[in-house]
Amino acid sequence: MTWLKGKKPFVFARNVNLGIKEANSDVIILNDDAKLMTQYGFSQMQKYGKGIVAASIRGIVGNQHQLCTGGRGFRREYGPLCFIAVLIPKWVQDKIGLLDERFTGYGFEDNDYCRRAHEAGIPLWINDGCVVEHGSLRPTFRSDANWLHAMEDAHKIYQEKWS
Repeated sequence: MTWLKGKKPFVFARNVNLGIKEANSDVIILNDDAKLMTQYGFSQMQKYGKGIVAASIRGIVGNQHQLCTGGRGFRREYGPLCFIAVLIPKWVQDKIGLLDERFTGYGFEDNDYCRRAHEAGIPLWINDGCVVEHGSLRPTFRSDANWLHAMEDAHKIYQEKWS
């Protein structure tokens, strides 16, 4: 394991990009308040290889399609995936690049990345065979009193970029 020291002030996209560059391979982004519940779940996601793959979520998630259904297969998603637990294969990184570091608030770097993937013809998937629990662990950033304001700021950046 390689431990990287993140840059401050913390910007999710910037610090994730540090890890992506260091790995130079397929990556799994896992939030600090998420917990893998399926043994070998991430390995299963990596074997699929047909695009960006999100784990199904037990708990809190902005995209309700990502809620755990109890199934085992892969479901195609046409809207943005929440990057709670997501696999980004190396070939996808090579095709569309890194996360956009202009998203300095809370969120929307995942919406942006998924939109870029969609425009590049890269499919998005949800893997019901990999379950991640999200909601019982203390979140770092949703614990901040200003997180809703930070999300509004990120939404404005998204709208300006894509309008």
